[in-house]
Amino acid sequence: MASFKTRLAVVVVILGITAFLTISIRVMARAHPANAMPLNELPLVIGNYTGREIPVEQSAIEILETPNVIMREYTGPGGVDIVAAIVYYPQYRVYFHMPEGCMVGRGSVIVAEEKEAIDISSGGTSSLTANKLVLKQRDRDEHVFYFFVSGDLMTPSYPAVRFHLMMEHLRGRSAGAALVRFSTHVNEDNRVQNVDVLKGFIREICPLLPVYLK
Repeated sequence: MASFKTRLAVVVVILGITAFLTISIRVMARAHPANAMPLNELPLVIGNYTGREIPVEQSAIEILETPNVIMREYTGPGGVDIVAAIVYYPQYRVYFHMPEGCMVGRGSVIVAEEKEAIDISSGGTSSLTANKLVLKQRDRDEHVFYFFVSGDLMTPSYPAVRFHLMMEHLRGRSAGAALVRFSTHVNEDNRVQNVDVLKGFIREICPLLPVYLK
């Protein structure tokens, strides 16, 4: 009886491993979720914001280990410029380079770091919590908001998006994730205005993100 139970346990383990590997191969074989729009087709005109492409160097793409990278500068109301950076990994295994480590240096230092809720609906009935950084520069400050996106999930938490990807992976579903970062420069005279325009851009682009970042 014990021998039979042992053999049965071994068979169950083997079947479990086989099923896991089958799911892994199926998910990893899909380089891009079939129902996601190509990232480079994200509109250059979004509401009252008009964008232009910022070239991304090949060395940066190699460091990030994904070709799915866009950088753009959108000009909004009052001529306020917003820099949008999106790094997307269409597969389960992702490794994000956090803005805290990438944006310091060259005369910049982080002077504030917190989480902030941003209204993303016209009636203020829906909000997004984003990570906020304030970088001190020589003659101005830079305000940065960033968060993670995987389909309908938008979160400031890296562990949360990793858990989401793991669960989708175990269910045999293809899922990718992105780090999205939006920033603008401010000084004492235009701080409130520019940050409001930045938040307005986030409000406009958020409904589009799940279409391209599944």
